[in-house]
Amino acid sequence: MVLAPRGSCGSDPSWQPTISAYVAANTDQELSNWWRNISSSPHTSFANELGRSFGSHVNSFECGIGDSGSCSMPACSSYQDAGDPVWAFQALTSTVNLNTLFNSIYTGISNGQQDYSDLSDQLALTFFPWSNPQFAFGDAAFWIVATLTMLVAVIPGLLEAEAVGLSAFAGAGVQQLAFSLTPDSSTSSVQSLVEMRSYASTFGQTSRATLESWANDTFSGKEDSQNNTILNYLAGGSYVENTNIPSNSDIEAFYKKQLISRTINAQWKTRKIFALFSQTNNTNDTSGPAQTRYYSQEDGGVYYTYLYHEDGILKGHLDKPWGLDQLEDKVYNISGSDITKASARAWKVGAFNYTRDMALKEIESSLSSNGTLTPYTDGAGWIG
Repeated sequence: MVLAPRGSCGSDPSWQPTISAYVAANTDQELSNWWRNISSSPHTSFANELGRSFGSHVNSFECGIGDSGSCSMPACSSYQDAGDPVWAFQALTSTVNLNTLFNSIYTGISNGQQDYSDLSDQLALTFFPWSNPQFAFGDAAFWIVATLTMLVAVIPGLLEAEAVGLSAFAGAGVQQLAFSLTPDSSTSSVQSLVEMRSYASTFGQTSRATLESWANDTFSGKEDSQNNTILNYLAGGSYVENTNIPSNSDIEAFYKKQLISRTINAQWKTRKIFALFSQTNNTNDTSGPAQTRYYSQEDGGVYYTYLYHEDGILKGHLDKPWGLDQLEDKVYNISGSDITKASARAWKVGAFNYTRDMALKEIESSLSSNGTLTPYTDGAGWIG
């Protein structure tokens, strides 16, 4: 994981990779003026022109998927020695960090997809004890799309609200991924777990191709589907600080957890597994199974998830869902409370018909929530 170096210019605050230093250097305006001047005549990509104009002043500076080695920068003393302006250091730092984020998402999708595929047979044995579990295609389609588009929302809410480029980046990602992942209407309406595994893999491949194309266009200086360019993404110092950029492994774990939790949730909904709500002011209510307990201050009550186990004709008892004990194992790392929380939030929005469009709308709403809605940090508990 290549990140821009930090703090090699002593204690001079103007040469530190921080939002305040980025803004103080008038980086947005200076960078815009520089690019306008460069692009008014024959030129190479935005990233290449920036790298050869400042810092190391090399012609080999390129950013994009798989370009982490060539998208690196020297310590800020090199800029000082060359007489480069502070804003150039801030802009290149941000560009390198944005490239890291693109590559982390790309690699995280690839590794998380493989993790999910490797566990699919174990999922069936642990959580679906009936033979040949079937998945409604429409239901499965939207949660895979939602899971993938959530990946571009990994940063909003983790940094200062004034980093306005975060929403521009995430909003473009949601649109581009959702558009490229529109399900094929000819696909079977019902799929087996093996077919689902193949289907999810195809979506993962499409997502990586979309990300690669988007990254290449971004670092070339081209506009995205919302008419934003890299200038909009970097605005306000959105990516100048690297401390909150998730690693490949962080995104891999997030993606795997999302796919697994939504696979389980989608299948459990076909059985007599349901969440019940009880109104109570007791935040420590213990009237149901503790493993699935979710108390909502906003709703003024507690939710529990149950399995109705049939013991005979018109006879049965409430129990915990299949595999609940294994759900919190290290291999899954998902709590029953998160499953309940995700289901309860989806019910409030769409009742029994929580659709793909609703899922995407919730993700888009999180981008402008100033950190009050956080799909990345909510993990398996995010609405769904």
